[in-house]
Amino acid sequence: MPRKSLSIIPTWRTIATLYCAALLPADVAADGTERVGRYLDRSVLVHEAAQLNPLEQVADIEIDSRVTVAEALRLALAGTGYGLVDLEDHPDPESRDLLRGRIAIPHESFNRKRVDSVIAALIGEGRGFYLQVDHVARQIRVVPIRPAIPVAPSVQVRHSSAYRPDFSHSLHFREGHRR
Repeated sequence: MPRKSLSIIPTWRTIATLYCAALLPADVAADGTERVGRYLDRSVLVHEAAQLNPLEQVADIEIDSRVTVAEALRLALAGTGYGLVDLEDHPDPESRDLLRGRIAIPHESFNRKRVDSVIAALIGEGRGFYLQVDHVARQIRVVPIRPAIPVAPSVQVRHSSAYRPDFSHSLHFREGHRR
C-alpha cells in the first residue's frame, strides 16, 4: 500500500493570498474596531467590566483579623490600580476612627466577590459611611454620611402616651358643596 505524504510546498493561491494580506493595512478606527479586508472585526474592543472599571473585578480576599480597616482596604485594592487616601488626608475624625479600627470577624474572608462590594462591606457603606472615588487620581476616600438638616442638640421632642390630637377644627364637606 503506497503511503501518502503531506506536501509542504505552497501553491500559487496560498502565496498570492499571503502576499495580498501583507499589503492590506489593518487599521484600527476610533471606535475600537479593526478593519480586516472589507470586514470589521469587533473583537478588539474591551468588553469585560473588570477591564473598564478595575473595582468591579471578582477576587478571593483573605484578611487577617488583626489588621485595621485601612490595611484591609489597601489589601482589597491591591491589583486594581486604586489606592486609599492617607489617614491624615481624611478630613473627618469619624473616618479616621473607622479606618484605625479593627475589622469585624465576618470580614476576614471574601470568596468570589467584587472588590467594590468588599470595600462597601468593610466600611459599612450606607450605614454611616460612603465611598468617594476619584477615578482620575485613582484614589478612594471614606466619607461619613451627614444628615441633610442638622438638628440642634437643645431641641427635645417629648412624646406622651396621654397625647390625643384635636380634630375638632378639621374641615368637613357639606352636602351643598359637592358637585
